[in-house]
Amino acid sequence: MLASLFDSGESYMQEPVAELIVAVDDQGMVRLGFGVHPAGDYAIVVVYDEDSDGELDTGFLGFPKERIGFSNGAWGWFGPAKWRDA
Repeated sequence: MLASLFDSGESYMQEPVAELIVAVDDQGMVRLGFGVHPAGDYAIVVVYDEDSDGELDTGFLGFPKERIGFSNGAWGWFGPAKWRDA
């Protein structure tokens, strides 16, 4: 699992303040620990890196070939979820 933490709309999907690569356990669970950060608004983006290559694989027109998720259960239509939703 790849996980990225973003702290502003300006850095969202560009420059995470923290990144993790974490193995999924036998029960399909993952525990994320990004450390200590100042109070504020944050968004998390996770990728289920099925082939363990360390990146999101995309196909035709850039659509993800691996599962991706955003904090707050946000969804993106023809791109990532918006910062305000995540």
